[in-house]
Amino acid sequence: MSAIEQTNVYKECMEQMKKGGCFLVTGHEKPNVMTIGWGTTGILWSRPVFMVAVRLSRYSHTKLDALDEFTVCVPSASHSFQKELAFCGVESGREVDKAAALGLKFIPSEKISVPGIKGCSAIYECKTIYRTEMHEAFLESRLVQHYYAAGDYHTLYFGEILACHQA
Repeated sequence: MSAIEQTNVYKECMEQMKKGGCFLVTGHEKPNVMTIGWGTTGILWSRPVFMVAVRLSRYSHTKLDALDEFTVCVPSASHSFQKELAFCGVESGREVDKAAALGLKFIPSEKISVPGIKGCSAIYECKTIYRTEMHEAFLESRLVQHYYAAGDYHTLYFGEILACHQA
């Protein structure tokens, strides 16, 4: 993918995060799909990185800790996946196979064992290189409003982007 294409994919991904979210896929034998609305890309340690925030209580957190790989799948303009994003944002993979319930199809990744979602405009393939847990020590007190359950903070996963391609 050229630098211009990568820039366009980044812009599309960040816009989709604001509108309805993107998909985070974790696990390879029984992939779990979760909606994310918080994340960013950048350069850390001279590597392209995608950072995702996952609450401690989420099934995806368990899957990420078991296998340090994930994909971020960006819905396309032609297929927004609104219904699927809404479902994956409220249902737990502990109780429901979300992909089967929604008829989502997976496609193999090029560099990692976690698949991407067919029909998305872009798929970031990432290998976790660092993780850190958030705590209550926010510099801005208004950030606490994002935490309705005491102690259910996020772990920030920094995944090196090994590949980015269209689905």
